[in-house]
Amino acid sequence: MKRFLLICLLANVVSNSLFAWGHEGHEMVADIAYQLLAPATQQKVKHYLGKMSIEQAGTWMDEIKGDRANDYMKPWHYINIEKGQEYKPSDTANIIWALNATSNELKSYGSMPDEKVKRDICILFHLMGDLGQPLHSGYGSDKGGNTVDAFTMAKTTNLHAVWDSEIIHDQRISLEDCKAYYNKLKPDAIAKIKQGSFVDWMNESRAYLSEIYNFKHHEIGQAYESKYAVVIKKQIVYSGIRLAAILESIFKS
Repeated sequence: MKRFLLICLLANVVSNSLFAWGHEGHEMVADIAYQLLAPATQQKVKHYLGKMSIEQAGTWMDEIKGDRANDYMKPWHYINIEKGQEYKPSDTANIIWALNATSNELKSYGSMPDEKVKRDICILFHLMGDLGQPLHSGYGSDKGGNTVDAFTMAKTTNLHAVWDSEIIHDQRISLEDCKAYYNKLKPDAIAKIKQGSFVDWMNESRAYLSEIYNFKHHEIGQAYESKYAVVIKKQIVYSGIRLAAILESIFKS
């Protein structure tokens, strides 16, 4: 882990276009994960990505949404579980199904076409970011907060967008902020963060839902944004740590 403290992280390219977790959030998850990989694993990931940057890999699944041919992947970004209910395994296309299918498929990367490996790496990069955003495993009744009006200090939007992008933007959460958060973690804490399954990590995110909805008159003020900026940094860092652990387990051979 000391290596991570000494490496100058890749420049974080900030886009003005905001999608799920925002370009910024997904890029930070991707950058953190990549810098935590062993050099040999970094080399393999870069080999398969080719000319695509780490940041582009993190946002690829949002970039392709405009192509109707990719509509089948839209449900992969989230899972709906109503309040008071628990996750039940199924073959329904959702983020848990997609992460399990993709990670299992990548275990056979040596016998797969390079372009297929690249696609699966991009899916893992993106969906591990989405999994850390609590409203991507929210309530179907309000479409993960998308139908909940929210008025921030700067604009009229919805609760899902507040968590995807607005807090990151308004509070100016940066890669350096997330790096500083990581550097405060002790080795035993990092080891514990890596433990668990996609379902465990989803439930960890869902645990924030009750307090996320704790605001009045649809107004998201400075106090709310400041409070949850810390949670968002945590979720981005945890997602990066876990993504790195998954990639290491797949490519370490």
